[in-house]
Amino acid sequence: PDNPVAYFYLGQEFYNRYETATDPKEKQRDADSADYAFNNSLIRKPDYINPMICLAELQRSTNKLDLAKTTYYRALRLAKTGDSASIFMGMGVVYAIKQQLDSAGYFFRAALKQNPKYPEGLSNYANFMDITGQPDSALAYYAKAIAINPDNTIPYLNRAKILLKQNKVDEAIKNYTRVTELKPDQGEAFLLRSKCYQQKGNRALALQDADKAVALGYPVDKNYYQSLK
Repeated sequence: PDNPVAYFYLGQEFYNRYETATDPKEKQRDADSADYAFNNSLIRKPDYINPMICLAELQRSTNKLDLAKTTYYRALRLAKTGDSASIFMGMGVVYAIKQQLDSAGYFFRAALKQNPKYPEGLSNYANFMDITGQPDSALAYYAKAIAINPDNTIPYLNRAKILLKQNKVDEAIKNYTRVTELKPDQGEAFLLRSKCYQQKGNRALALQDADKAVALGYPVDKNYYQSLK
């Protein structure tokens, strides 16, 4: 009961469950349990940086942004020089969500300065480029993130959304298809690809993908679904 490492590992277990849970009550329960475990780890060892960073990420994920910012700064004070890329990235995300874009850009660039091949940092900086009206730069950074970690679905999803805005529907379909290959249980990708096919006038494929999204339990607008039948 007094082992901070055991509480840290327990927190990680609940955090992983939180990230994969689909039921809202189950998700909240796992988040609360992870929060409890990480905090208990830090009570027993206040300078234990690993649960501190995980706690900040959990707080960020549950929209406790001010708490997350405070926890990230605590971690930053403890981090070794040159070993803060994930903290900088987390700070960038917090500031981006809070629409403090100058600060967000500073922290994203700091993360990539420390680790230019940090795929999550590249992907999040691409998101930043997109929300600041730089879609071509965003596409370039998504490509870098994918080249380093081709099995992460998030950059494909976000890149496809930009490609759709640029009316590059076929390219968007390729990205959504890659997501369905990597995660066949991700209903969102099937629905988004369905809408691409619908935009191209291929109702049969659009309906096929919409059916798949429904079968996976992903919410599909009833009017859109009926329009394909």
